Amino acid sequence: MKKYRLIICDKNLYNKSNIILFEKEYSVKIKGLKKALCLSICAFMLTGLFPVTSNAAVNKLDAYDAYYDFLQEEADRIGQPIRDNDYYNMFTDEIQRNSKVEKILAAHLLDVTNDGVEELILKRYITNNSGALLDPSDTEWICIYTYENGELRRIGQNLDWAYSAGNGSWGYYEPDGYIGYILSSHNYPYISDECIYYCKNSNGKVYLADLDPDSLDEVISFYSYNGTLMERSVKFHANFVPYYVGSVASSYGRYLHEVNGTQVSKDQYYAAKNAYISGGYYELRNNDYNAVLNTLSNAIESYYIPSSWAEAEVNKAISNDYVPEQLQKGYTEAISRAEFCALATQFCETYTGKKISERMEFTDTNDVNVQKMGAVGVVNGTGDGAFSPDKNLTRQEAATILARLADYMDIELENGTLAFADNGKISSWAKDSVARISASGIMNGVGNNTFDPLSSYTREQAILTIIRLDK
Repeated sequence: MKKYRLIICDKNLYNKSNIILFEKEYSVKIKGLKKALCLSICAFMLTGLFPVTSNAAVNKLDAYDAYYDFLQEEADRIGQPIRDNDYYNMFTDEIQRNSKVEKILAAHLLDVTNDGVEELILKRYITNNSGALLDPSDTEWICIYTYENGELRRIGQNLDWAYSAGNGSWGYYEPDGYIGYILSSHNYPYISDECIYYCKNSNGKVYLADLDPDSLDEVISFYSYNGTLMERSVKFHANFVPYYVGSVASSYGRYLHEVNGTQVSKDQYYAAKNAYISGGYYELRNNDYNAVLNTLSNAIESYYIPSSWAEAEVNKAISNDYVPEQLQKGYTEAISRAEFCALATQFCETYTGKKISERMEFTDTNDVNVQKMGAVGVVNGTGDGAFSPDKNLTRQEAATILARLADYMDIELENGTLAFADNGKISSWAKDSVARISASGIMNGVGNNTFDPLSSYTREQAILTIIRLDK
């Protein structure tokens, strides 16, 4: 009996040190197991636990916009089976057809590239057998799309899809840009034809899983994104071997455990597998693709449409050309100090009809709108010559900038006194501006007679207060 320690680790790319992902000591007897096995387990775990992701920043709403257009086009082209939504039972019905049938069975959003932006998983039903009946043996195509460099790119598909795309020849079809694996290697990005499962490991990484939960033998393949396509990271196989009574197999037996075709101990098998499925499996069941269309549509609309209480004034400000184009979206997001300067500058120059020629330099930004507002005394820095352009604007900062902007543009404000319940939280340098701006109806409180001076200011709130200066 010897002690063995299974350590799964990765390299910290910044200081080249090892990061231990999983470590456990076992007291087991292992016959004929070479040291290379432990090394191979670590090798495939390194690849699986930390898939390569693209460095290109992706705007989530741009991806959603592209997914929506693509899914809508597919829905308009082929639609879904004209039956109820119980797809598992639907195929038992005798539906006669006389030509090729292709329908959408499911659509899902899942971040399989682990970059914070979901991918679109689309599952189709298709057959070319004319005159046949719909049945579960017909082909189901599964395709996985990501949004990259302004367009959709397919990064995974199931086996039947690739075979069909290759005109019946496995060696013919290979997606653009995918080099290094041949179809017969079975490392290619194929997933199961019927059900899609996914899981997250303890580090939050997402994997697609190809498994048969009802099989006596456990066969699980995990697929992850390698920076180009979905690729099999590891295959686990627990093979049931029955005991025999003479020549008759009994219902009792034992399991042989394999990882990537190499036999391992039970402890090693489950230690490696559990590193992948710490959170369990989740099935992406067949669904109504319209639910995903609605999700995409709502996300897009909420990004480009202001809140109902702000919509009229925001639209008025836009029609008056007071709002820079880059601020005509994401209305509920916090506005930065530099973005507020862009808004103030465009309002000022449009309202007065005069361009601001003066500039004030800051050490941490070359933004011309910041320089203009600094030069005319509307904004100040944050110390040591810096402006902190990307910092979220606070409500008391917004009130101060609005008051100074009104003074610069000769817009008269009412004099007032502070009467908020949280007056004590307002900084001394902002009290007069908050009093004047609130008395003039430019900015209001946030409820319960409070001003909440340190909270962030949203884009739509900023636009509303700018248009209210236009008296």
